[in-house]
Amino acid sequence: MACRLVVLTLALQALQGLFLASGSVHPGYTIRDGTSYKVFTETKSHYEAERTCEADGGHLVDIKTESLHNFILDMVRAVNPYRLQDYWIGLNDKRTYNVWTWSDGTLLGDCGFTKWAPGEPNNGFGWGQDCGQLWAARQLRWDDDFCNILKGFICQIGPGENGTCSGGGCHVANGGCAQICTSDGPNTRCDCRIGYVLSDDGHNCTVYTKHCMFGNGATYRGTVSMTSANQTCQRWDSQTPHPHDQTVRHPLAGLDENYCRNPDGEPRPWCYTTDPAIRWQYCSLPQCFSDCYIDDGTSYRGTVNITSSGRACQRWDSQTPHPHTRTPTSYPSAGLDENFCRNPDGEAEPWCYTQDPYVKWEACVISKCDGKGITTTATTSERIKILSRQHRFPNTELSENYCRNPDGWDRPWCYTTDPNIRWQVCDIPGCCG
Repeated sequence: MACRLVVLTLALQALQGLFLASGSVHPGYTIRDGTSYKVFTETKSHYEAERTCEADGGHLVDIKTESLHNFILDMVRAVNPYRLQDYWIGLNDKRTYNVWTWSDGTLLGDCGFTKWAPGEPNNGFGWGQDCGQLWAARQLRWDDDFCNILKGFICQIGPGENGTCSGGGCHVANGGCAQICTSDGPNTRCDCRIGYVLSDDGHNCTVYTKHCMFGNGATYRGTVSMTSANQTCQRWDSQTPHPHDQTVRHPLAGLDENYCRNPDGEPRPWCYTTDPAIRWQYCSLPQCFSDCYIDDGTSYRGTVNITSSGRACQRWDSQTPHPHTRTPTSYPSAGLDENFCRNPDGEAEPWCYTQDPYVKWEACVISKCDGKGITTTATTSERIKILSRQHRFPNTELSENYCRNPDGWDRPWCYTTDPNIRWQVCDIPGCCG
């Protein structure tokens, strides 16, 4: 028996060596026919697992062929041959009961391959098991389970294998899109999540490297290397003058050179400094979207079209993927143009329907205008920013740097020339008689 275990161990070590030798564009990923795969033993919910894969530029694995299924099982068994665990895969029926769909939008019914365990999927006998897993108790065959249960998971970066899958639009290989696909009949359109921009080929997405950040800057990959107090950043691969373990704990956070980054969920990008007396400081980076909204954003007429989680907005005049009643016809004064973030119905902030079939709507990545604007302190108006609004409010006489009220605020206001105060209301008395 001991001899057999030694032989099995040696065989698995050889298999792991083959995986590592095959090369990888991301740490820990294994390449097969142009697509990278990785087994994660840490446990997360199905939603959190999908977000982790997305952070790497991929999604939960889509197993559409027998060959890929066997390859994935070999990877799983190589991780721990003596104790198998359950793993989330990219299969779910969240949108429509018993209509199982892969992460890239391909319908399971359009493919000729399944590997369900006997008696599965059973929907928990009516209790809503909507997410697919490799079930350790049934030799890693497929099973449906509750999406909030914590399990290991397997990520995929790249197109994967489509086998005999048929269909059109976004239903096969995500329409050829690297991230977000929207289809209108046979036509498809690709979009990118927050922190990425669409490549010239119209399908792939590349990291947005402009010197600005989205949200808290977790996706920032620019080259700013100076803190807000003008301290030079320490290289991330250096332990001098400040030892740290950031590169070990966050291998996919883009910790290159000595550039400002946010690997650990701080309010904004930061870095260790080269000053032995100052361990770290925040960096000064503007938001990529300079727009802000007043009050609940009902008057917002900017052009931001991305949600706070990075999903692209659905057009207001479209019913795909989400049918809705917030249309330009129903809300003619709400400015429901294109797929721009708006607040037509009195929500707490601007929002939009998303192009993700599984997330109907979300708030947008727009900040509320600085509360310091509600003052009457005299500050010179900033002419250039007022002029930038003229195309949206052509009949409100936005000339020079005069106080005006183009968007229905409770009194006239203006942008200021103080970098620390975006805007203020003007102190103008009411007319008598």
